[in-house]
Amino acid sequence: MDMLDIAYREACQVLHACIDQMGIKASALASGYPQIWARDSMITLLGAILLDDVEIRAALRRSLETLSDHQAESGCIPSNVVIKDRRTDFRAYMDGNAWYLIGHHLYFEATQDEAFLERHWPHIRRTCEWLLAQDVYHSGLLAMQEGADWMDHLAVRGRGLYANAVSCRGLAVAAGLAARFDPEAAQRYAHTSEEIRATVRKLLWVDVDRELQKSDLLNEEYDILAGYKHSLVRERPYFLPYVGFRTLGHWFDSLGNLLTILFDIADQRQASLILDYIDEVGVHSPYPVKALYPVILPGDRDWRDYYLNRNLNIPNHYHNGGIWPFIGGFYVAALIKAGRREAAERELVRLAEANRQGKTQEWEFNEWLHGETGRPMGRELQAWSAGMYIYALESMRCGQPLHF
Repeated sequence: MDMLDIAYREACQVLHACIDQMGIKASALASGYPQIWARDSMITLLGAILLDDVEIRAALRRSLETLSDHQAESGCIPSNVVIKDRRTDFRAYMDGNAWYLIGHHLYFEATQDEAFLERHWPHIRRTCEWLLAQDVYHSGLLAMQEGADWMDHLAVRGRGLYANAVSCRGLAVAAGLAARFDPEAAQRYAHTSEEIRATVRKLLWVDVDRELQKSDLLNEEYDILAGYKHSLVRERPYFLPYVGFRTLGHWFDSLGNLLTILFDIADQRQASLILDYIDEVGVHSPYPVKALYPVILPGDRDWRDYYLNRNLNIPNHYHNGGIWPFIGGFYVAALIKAGRREAAERELVRLAEANRQGKTQEWEFNEWLHGETGRPMGRELQAWSAGMYIYALESMRCGQPLHF
């Protein structure tokens, strides 16, 4: 058995270890993440739903049920639900809502369970309406508070690339589900999805040679684009991570940019530039891939003192340039979509090697690794590290990124 198959077998064992009566836990360890996380369980679902495994599929179903049962009156899905006492946490609230929509779509595709979908449609509709209400600027992009998406210890704020990319996809697939129950709502969700796609392309890709026609732009959009010409951000071969209040991020958001490729937000030229940049600056080294590049240093505009809490987000740690194997799964899929099969095969092997690393034993499927040394530093036995490895391997076998 070669290493890819061994990694596949070990990933399946990790997923089984994460099964709980409330769904798929983020980690199999009680000292890890003893909760049902919206983003983690739904990203895990991308690969886990491909398995012919009754127990795992039932746990994925229970994750959807747990999230629905704890939905806020506003329609917001909790970022996580604590298994011990069923307490909900909404602090990192933004992206789990869109992943919840994607999870329902993929679960229905796999099972064709009409009764389950119909029972959950009111929850799906409320989540969609909550997402639509997050366009607080009425600018075509959803906005959030600082640290409100998966990078919940980083200073992403305002209109973030990653959150909008996931919402673009989430609302698009929700439109397909809504067509069965509410055609008018389906049209609104599809329209908002396309509006997000167009605005991400317009505002977050820096092209200083673009001719600005003020009559075609909102006043604020014109100010943002004109501001690029007078800032240090002259040109970038990737989408910017966020636009905030009179500020913008200029570092490379790996997950956000990879999702623009998989969700057809980036055009072919942009996708090529993004993947070339990853290769040129080593975002995929020593393992695929670092959460961002370059690291944020003390004194930088996006540095915060809370990064020092438990040394969690010092440079090359955690969100601040740490390596996340679950993002590596999206990287392999993006390479496949771009027709870079040889590179995808090479990175899949390195992703398996990353998951093989351990603090005390092999095949820990660790949460994150040090951005320079590649040593595992996070929680062990992570469901989304396992699920996204399975997703990457199955996409390679099929020759296309599955689901997208």
